[in-house]
Amino acid sequence: MKKFDHKILDDVKKEVSKLSETPTLAIVTCSYDEPSQIYVKNKVKTACEVGIEATHYNLEPTMFSDTSELVNYVQSLNEEHHAIIVQLPLHDKFDSEEVIKAIEPDHDVDGLTNENIARLVSNDPKAVIPATAGACYEIIKHTTGKSDLSGLNITIINRSHLIGKPLFQLLLNSNATVTVCHSRTANLENHIKNSDVVVIGIGRPHYFSDYQFISGTLVLDCGISRVDGKIVRDVQITDSEYIDYAGKVGIITTAYLMKSVVQCYKQQNNKNTWSIQVFFVL
Repeated sequence: MKKFDHKILDDVKKEVSKLSETPTLAIVTCSYDEPSQIYVKNKVKTACEVGIEATHYNLEPTMFSDTSELVNYVQSLNEEHHAIIVQLPLHDKFDSEEVIKAIEPDHDVDGLTNENIARLVSNDPKAVIPATAGACYEIIKHTTGKSDLSGLNITIINRSHLIGKPLFQLLLNSNATVTVCHSRTANLENHIKNSDVVVIGIGRPHYFSDYQFISGTLVLDCGISRVDGKIVRDVQITDSEYIDYAGKVGIITTAYLMKSVVQCYKQQNNKNTWSIQVFFVL
């Protein structure tokens, strides 16, 4: 994983050095969610490492009386930065969907606006891909050795806007046969056992065991929970050789996010969407 992470970041750093100005990233938090502060800190640190100027707007929820005031604040950032992240969750008094809409599509580095979702569905190269979905997609392509995923059966156990839905579309656009499962899916184990690749992100500690999968299955574990102050993933590994397990997808996600910041910068400067060919060893 580290080699993959470093390869993406090295390529981003080289690309940033060629640009006429420094790409800027705004990260907005407006809640009392402690994990969000940790995630943002990691994003700011990684951005600095590749030459991206990242600013954390750590806003007190009491600064705004309602959603419309926070929307106006986020809208103003479109004029100041090339890329914007509204770190979720927001405080309960705000409508997250309305706040996300305040980000202009070419500034939407998380790929959550309706315009970017439509671009992804239509296979438009200008689509900004949610970073976790993009990271999973790159891992699957490399590990299988295929850019055309025809013939692969892939199950995604997640239906969120950040992972399941965009990853489904990416895989479908690459000709994979994709099944999306969720909390109300019947006979989940049957779907798992018929899959070449399984992507999991439910946030339930050790909900799955490695022996629930067919030997050799590629399993991407995006789920994170905290138990007694420690990070625990969705899949419990008892035999490191039984499945092809890719945990710690978050490391790759942060690197992929930096790639998307450069994409936002280039699209705003009327340049061709940038694409990095990633070669790595997991």
